[in-house]
Amino acid sequence: MKILEVSNLNKKIGEKTILNNISFTIEKGKVLAYLGHNGAGKTTTMRIVLGILDKTKGIIKYNGKEIDYNSKDFDEIRKRFGVMLDTPAFYNEMMAYENLKIFASLYGLEKSLFDERLNYLSEYLEIKYFLNSKVKTFSKGMRQKISFIRAVIHYPEIVFMDEPMSGVDPVMRVKMRDLIEKLRD
Repeated sequence: MKILEVSNLNKKIGEKTILNNISFTIEKGKVLAYLGHNGAGKTTTMRIVLGILDKTKGIIKYNGKEIDYNSKDFDEIRKRFGVMLDTPAFYNEMMAYENLKIFASLYGLEKSLFDERLNYLSEYLEIKYFLNSKVKTFSKGMRQKISFIRAVIHYPEIVFMDEPMSGVDPVMRVKMRDLIEKLRD
């Protein structure tokens, strides 16, 4: 089943073409790796699909229906997406738990379900005992783990990850890939 379809996506800034006729499909339960060299437009593509940037032309469909980024329906669609940007932003003076709780509430996740999922994910990613620490004290790898949890805490239909393994040690990279496999079912 096709969840997301991107057809002939183009992005121009002035006279410069950033994206030229990009097309792909994401099917339920599948993992899509969108690869390219630095500056190829991977992050731009993701930001357009998420409604952060405007496209020049092209069609983006969610569950067979073209997305209207200006409609109230898009707010509901957005809740079905998980996002892990290349440079995760947090409230640095707040504890990791508080940061995650704020984002879970934006997805409408009930506290009991949030606590259950956070317990599982933080234990799996070996960060459970750091949840009551301020994010500003975290290494890049620890911030990536918190960003990963934030992206999947609500068990979204689609997860967009931009450089998810950056700064993560090799053992944890394997664990994160394994967790992605577990969550896609």
